[in-house]
Amino acid sequence: RLCNASYALWTLAVATQLLATLLSLEVLVPAWLAPRAPCAALVAALNRNQLALFLVANLLTGAANLAMRTLDVGPARSFAVLAAYLAAVLGCATAWDAADLTLRFW
Repeated sequence: RLCNASYALWTLAVATQLLATLLSLEVLVPAWLAPRAPCAALVAALNRNQLALFLVANLLTGAANLAMRTLDVGPARSFAVLAAYLAAVLGCATAWDAADLTLRFW
């Protein structure tokens, strides 16, 4: 009983679905339509400021945990919170990339 097999398989399935979605976007969006494929641009923006985005995500997680009783939240509200969380983190990444801003802490 070292790990929960159903959780491990669920995590593997979600990660595989995400990678398959990103790969399909990369393959299906023609190069002439966008000079840089949308997911490639997003991955580049995320890779540019990984530590700063990790810190923003941690602060947002703490804010969400302090703002509501997370165990009592229903499915619709929890999905809305996760969507807002994702939009905020990705918005920071794309805004910093568009502003040509690289945050380094060393």
